[in-house]
Amino acid sequence: MLNMLRALRAGNWKLPLQTIHDLIPWCFAYDNINYARYLSAYYAEMSHLHIEHPQVYEYMEQGGFSVQIGSTNSFGRIPVDQPVEVTVNNDTLA
Repeated sequence: MLNMLRALRAGNWKLPLQTIHDLIPWCFAYDNINYARYLSAYYAEMSHLHIEHPQVYEYMEQGGFSVQIGSTNSFGRIPVDQPVEVTVNNDTLA
């Protein structure tokens, strides 16, 4: 799990794929059938992304799966959906 956070923060596309690959056997071992099934399908699709959709793969390699709000912290990237969620939550509570 910490490798997933590190991958998001650093914008490294290969690290989350490797982390998911390492996590799949544990999902089977702990009888998490849905996680095992869907992570296997996700990993299969994403590992062939460079062949089937090279433009998308290039975008992901450049860190397109996470965003960086401030320019001062190079390790401060977060998932793409999180800034929208935080903004909506702040607007509805205010």
